[in-house]
Amino acid sequence: MPVVDGVHDMGGMQGFGPVTWPGADAPFHDDWEARILAMTVITGFERLRRNNGRADREEMAPAEYLAAGYFDRWVYSTERGLVENGTVTTAEVDAMVERLRAGEEMPRSSDPQQVAKILHDLADVPTLPPAAEPRFAVGDRVQVRRMRPEGHNRCPRYVRGIVGTVERVQCEDTRPGAGPEPVYLVAFDSADLWGPDADPGSVAMDLWEGYLERAPA
Repeated sequence: MPVVDGVHDMGGMQGFGPVTWPGADAPFHDDWEARILAMTVITGFERLRRNNGRADREEMAPAEYLAAGYFDRWVYSTERGLVENGTVTTAEVDAMVERLRAGEEMPRSSDPQQVAKILHDLADVPTLPPAAEPRFAVGDRVQVRRMRPEGHNRCPRYVRGIVGTVERVQCEDTRPGAGPEPVYLVAFDSADLWGPDADPGSVAMDLWEGYLERAPA
């Protein structure tokens, strides 16, 4: 079923508590979080799962998504990607969970050669090519389209319809549901996003050309 502006698009919404809190800047708050990060990276680079993690997380049931923590959502998308790729089955995952709950010791493995390979691959990720024929240039005023795209997209609701300024032409990249397009770093005035009582400053984000149109004169 297509995801249309799902519960994951929480930017600018209120009622979910503070954005930061003491200790929030720590990369992990439990050992299992580091393990799921490693598992996600390894299974992705080794092509063991369908590499569609962010889109999979967006398809979580709303109540489940809101009740889950950041790395709980990674568990969901990593397991789903492994199952969809045929690497494991849901029955195998459920069976292992039951064995662990019954007291079986967690299986561990050590593969220094694989670790070295993954670290090498992480350091050798290719850069994206420059934009071939960008429609906009640095300094151009652009407006984010008012839209409700189906499926996975990278355009937060709170910037749709807002006018910003192109600060940099970033690269060429494949837009979800479309094809290769220029990507721009666009800055928006905080007051335009949050109203006149917003703190002074701006919010900058990368946006595909297909999300943008030239701002009205």
